[in-house]
Amino acid sequence: MQLLLLVNGTPSSESDAYFYLITWAQLPTQIILSGFVYPTWLSSVSGVRRKLMIAIAAAPILAVAGVAAAGFIFSNLSRPHDQFVVQLALFAFLGVLLSAGWTFALRLSVEGDTSWASAVTLCSNVLSCGALLALLEAPQADRLSAMLIAQIVGMVATISFILCRDRGLLTRVFAEPQTSRPAQTRVDWYLAQSIIGYGSLLVLQTTSVALAPAALSVLGLIGRFVSGLNMVVTNAVIPRLVHSGTTSDRPALTLVKWTAFSMLGTGLLLALFGAWTGTQLAVQAAVVCAWFACAITNSTFKRLAVRSIEPRAAAIVSILNLATATVVGVLFGTGLLSLEILILAYVAMDLLPAIALGFLLRRWILAIAIAVPSTAVVLFASVALQIS
Repeated sequence: MQLLLLVNGTPSSESDAYFYLITWAQLPTQIILSGFVYPTWLSSVSGVRRKLMIAIAAAPILAVAGVAAAGFIFSNLSRPHDQFVVQLALFAFLGVLLSAGWTFALRLSVEGDTSWASAVTLCSNVLSCGALLALLEAPQADRLSAMLIAQIVGMVATISFILCRDRGLLTRVFAEPQTSRPAQTRVDWYLAQSIIGYGSLLVLQTTSVALAPAALSVLGLIGRFVSGLNMVVTNAVIPRLVHSGTTSDRPALTLVKWTAFSMLGTGLLLALFGAWTGTQLAVQAAVVCAWFACAITNSTFKRLAVRSIEPRAAAIVSILNLATATVVGVLFGTGLLSLEILILAYVAMDLLPAIALGFLLRRWILAIAIAVPSTAVVLFASVALQIS
């Protein structure tokens, strides 16, 4: 709802800026905290307290640096709007707060409390919806500034509530893991895989800025819906099915089957309806459904792979992500990149690793059964968007 209120039916330079800058503001949190700190905590590796402290401290600093870099890139590749500089400062502050909030939420998730991992931005999103509704007829730049301020207030309230509710949390965040297990190589693997994966996504995000006006908003709207849905399932559902005490993969695979095939069926109907009636929102929703089917499969297979496959065997995921980003970079350099191709590339970032992990997990039939219709729906829907 928040994203729909921001776009308000007409993508603009302001909404383009939001979808681009928020990605950079969140990137350090995703790479460092979700991709490195969280699995290191979960593995209870000994002797890594100093690395964890450096990583946790670096996340908010890199968030500020990322927003500054994104602002420079966006101002050179697109047309910055009024209040752009002020909003850069708001994005930077929001990035710092997101890093802090996710640090506490992930620490609690490791300890068995998964509620905050799926609701850490709930308060800020509710407040931002209220701000956008109150300023529905205001200029887009004013609405974006109000939305960012509301998100900042919401994150401050959330962090304050978490720390007041659990006064010992801050100490545990920087404490040495109690269980000793020699896994230094595995810790380094987490960081490398996270950097390559999110770095490849950043390449795709950067190239999208040079597309036709408002194309970034279309991509951002679809991508944020998919990431939001996937985040809820990944943080709130999958950890209950795949954990250190799991004895069977069947519950997780059942989740994948029901979710993916129901999403694909819904996506196909939406794509046909959108193409028949010319309803762009229905076509975009079809892409969301097909992409989410790939994303939930990839997320679940990754969790299952951690339990049964050596970390180095999953290097194929990083190779596939690099290959996708390289192809997009080449197409961008030759002037052949379009919105349709970029949508396919984003879906491929989830689809190709899911297929590879499906073969490694000996679940290749399920992976192919999801991959083929997902590709068909995305191809049909992305062409129906008719934006290049």
